[in-house]
Amino acid sequence: MKLFCQRDQLDLALQLWDDMVQKGYGSYSLVLDILMDALCDNGKLDEAEKCFLEKIEKGQKPSSFSYKRLRVLLELAKKHDIIQALSEKMRSIEYL
Repeated sequence: MKLFCQRDQLDLALQLWDDMVQKGYGSYSLVLDILMDALCDNGKLDEAEKCFLEKIEKGQKPSSFSYKRLRVLLELAKKHDIIQALSEKMRSIEYL
């Protein structure tokens, strides 16, 4: 993952993430942090949000690093409705 992200091969990084999630290996927070960082650096907020939500949907809490980074960029993009939805999902997963 790190190599794909360093080389700006985000399509391959996203494909690897999808494969990991489908095979049940999407639980590694560090992998998601690396991918989220690269997606956010490249302005791919929709893809970052999708990956973030996939982790939550699997019943796993993303790292606070990923959440804070995504939240700040969504605030800058004035996507307050998405921030609200992500915040609710993060609160709900804390109680599972």
